[in-house]
Amino acid sequence: MAIQLRCGSISLLVMNSMLAQPVQNAKRGCMMRVPSPGDKVGTSFPKAWWSQIFREDKMLQFESLGSQEPDYLAVLIHGYGADGHDLIGLANPLAPYLPKGLFLSPHAPHPVAGMGPGREWFPLQSLQPREFNEGVVKAAPQLTAFLGQQLESFDLSWDKLLLIGFSQGTMMSLEVGLRLPKAPLGIIGFSGALPGPDRLADEISCKPPVLLVHGDADPVVPVDASQRAHRLLQEVGVNSSLHISPNCPHSIAPDGLAQAASFIQKHI
Repeated sequence: MAIQLRCGSISLLVMNSMLAQPVQNAKRGCMMRVPSPGDKVGTSFPKAWWSQIFREDKMLQFESLGSQEPDYLAVLIHGYGADGHDLIGLANPLAPYLPKGLFLSPHAPHPVAGMGPGREWFPLQSLQPREFNEGVVKAAPQLTAFLGQQLESFDLSWDKLLLIGFSQGTMMSLEVGLRLPKAPLGIIGFSGALPGPDRLADEISCKPPVLLVHGDADPVVPVDASQRAHRLLQEVGVNSSLHISPNCPHSIAPDGLAQAASFIQKHI
């Protein structure tokens, strides 16, 4: 049986049995100063490079659930119109596959007008590739800085990082995760797309394993977005897998969540 979790205006479908326990002891955090949108993310920066690009007084807030002495960090990156509360619930079904893992779910920095607590990593005035490309490029340094600071605080290396994104969060995960100084543990992208495909071959700095999951009945982000992303990732040598959930809208279906669990178990 499936139940629904709200993700902004998006429904996430997951199995009751996989969410047998409610989200418990989730903690809210407050993270470092953020870099300016124009800061460029490079691939040969020093260990604490992110401490040098803080420019503003805003703080990046997040939800957390899991080990306080983690061996792994799993960062859940929500979609447009949602916030960090919506994906932190995925920690419960996925935690058994990531021993001593800490799940973090940051809130995107920008509020979405008219959507209550909904937030965005970058604005979506129109659904055009150019807008996606410009948006992720501006947003990437802030998320990358968050990841680096969190890893350093637990004395963990990049290969102990798992990125899990949904929709716009998948775009952010792919933009950031393929341009880190060292390959993360993996990237799982639900119902998303690959931004700036024409930039990928020139900018990719690491090749983590990637799992893309998409519903074939998605009316928001068509399934061919993940199909194209899968092909492009394979062309540049990324170990990419694609799972298509039948009759699934802009959601996470039980079979897709099971694929994510198997992916984690395989790569830790």
